[in-house]
Amino acid sequence: MLDAEEKAVALSRSIPSGIVYVGISGAHLDSPAYDVLSGLITIRPVVNAPGIIHVARAADLSLADYLGVSRYAGTITAEIAIHDRKGVDLASSLKFAWNTATLLKLRGKSSLFCPAASSSSWDVVSGIKDNSVRFDMLDDAPRQISLASNEMTISGSDLEWTRDHWERVLRLRQNRRFALALNMSYIWNHTDNLRIAVANLWCVIEALFGNRNDRRVKASIIQRICSWCPEANPSLVGDIYEQRCNAVHGRWLEDADAYATLVDLEALARTILVTCVQREAIPLPDWT
Repeated sequence: MLDAEEKAVALSRSIPSGIVYVGISGAHLDSPAYDVLSGLITIRPVVNAPGIIHVARAADLSLADYLGVSRYAGTITAEIAIHDRKGVDLASSLKFAWNTATLLKLRGKSSLFCPAASSSSWDVVSGIKDNSVRFDMLDDAPRQISLASNEMTISGSDLEWTRDHWERVLRLRQNRRFALALNMSYIWNHTDNLRIAVANLWCVIEALFGNRNDRRVKASIIQRICSWCPEANPSLVGDIYEQRCNAVHGRWLEDADAYATLVDLEALARTILVTCVQREAIPLPDWT
């Protein structure tokens, strides 16, 4: 424990002053600290994650979230630091951090989640003993589905892409279709039930391509998807649709088939959303 405390003191000299530090678990940062938005958002690796005792000793005990946060603290590998800037409060800081995390997940980091936020850097919590740190529970998802095909290292190119598209995503989120699709693309695997995960991911498709006037729903959705993403295979999209029906209607569906569908559906949903982000547009007008 003393080593962790000493390391916290040493690290404190190089950490930017921030309003909140949102911890990242499930992915590793293959880069030094990186400014997504200069003077506002920095992503940095965490090399001195606190343990349960450190969290309890640092936490403001009047806020009960620390009890849940302590379960995840040791798994945090990176953090999104929102700098202390005029006009930026905790609520807007968490929105900025979430916007950043969703972009990283669109890069194929399916296991990435943000379990908790701290008013001090996760690297220095081990050295704080005065119960002054505010901890907030965020993604409380102890059981998740992970896709072995996805890359869990956040690279320099991932960070550059996040930086270049950050403001586009913030603007697109004003659209209800896109906002729902983006939210489901982030939380789809916060479950250990394969059928629910399929349904969650299919919600991305329905949010962007659903039309209440459709009579031939399957054919219409396949046509819209393939028009929006020319690289999409109509036959594969049709197969995904059928497996989605099996999943949500309680039909027989082997776990292996459900998992294979998840792999294809996750890739399709990401491709569709990335196309939306790059074009800064969505396939259909928002609902009126």
